[in-house]
Amino acid sequence: MAVFEAEPRLPGIRAVFIEKRKFGGRAIYLSGHVYQFNRTSGVNKCRWLCRRQRWHKCRAVLYTVDDHIVKIIDDHNHPPEIINNL
Repeated sequence: MAVFEAEPRLPGIRAVFIEKRKFGGRAIYLSGHVYQFNRTSGVNKCRWLCRRQRWHKCRAVLYTVDDHIVKIIDDHNHPPEIINNL
């Protein structure tokens, strides 16, 4: 598990972690929400979607470049999840 650092222009970001998931995918845990890796564009830019995007149509997304969060669209339509295994 590694810590992702937020850019200084994104204040109020709580601890963010990434880990390999059960079936090989990656996830970021941020403020009680789980983001799953979606795709890369360019060399080191990654797009992460909220885990509830598919079934709940959640529109939250974040972007990372070189393991730094550079943009967050924090538009969740559901409460944060309770994550017991962190």
